[in-house]
Amino acid sequence: MFQLLHRGLVLIRRACQGGETEKAEAIADALHNLPMDLLRQQRLDKFKAHCMDPLIAKYPELDGLLELLP
Repeated sequence: MFQLLHRGLVLIRRACQGGETEKAEAIADALHNLPMDLLRQQRLDKFKAHCMDPLIAKYPELDGLLELLP
């Protein structure tokens, strides 16, 4: 999980530096749910379905983030 958050933050920073603020916002929207889902012990498949799948559908180049999920 920490690798996913770390990689996501790097991608957010790069997107902002590249002027892709909409992409940065989409990544942040997807990843900000992860810590709370883990604290609530919710299932990762729900996080993937509701947060990651829509992100990857919009930005297919980010599909490598899915490999960081356990």
